[in-house]
Amino acid sequence: MRWGLSAFAHWIWFGGVVSWSLVRHFRKPLLVALVSGLVIGLGCYLAGPAVSSMVSGLAGFIASLATSALTRLRWMLRCASQPEWYVGRLP
Repeated sequence: MRWGLSAFAHWIWFGGVVSWSLVRHFRKPLLVALVSGLVIGLGCYLAGPAVSSMVSGLAGFIASLATSALTRLRWMLRCASQPEWYVGRLP
């Protein structure tokens, strides 16, 4: 029992150290995301339900569009990196 708690405490400590190093490494993008999220969220809260539902729909549309574009780009890059399987004259 004691060994299990000690191992659990080590995992918690390790997770904290890794999280802190990631936060320090990506502090500017995280700060920009946090501030913009707070500003947009507060603006939607104060603007009312019509504006916040419009912003929510627009954010969903943009997220879906970005996901589709990244999926297509990943597919194109994967196809471009594969060598040609057939070299020669096609029948």
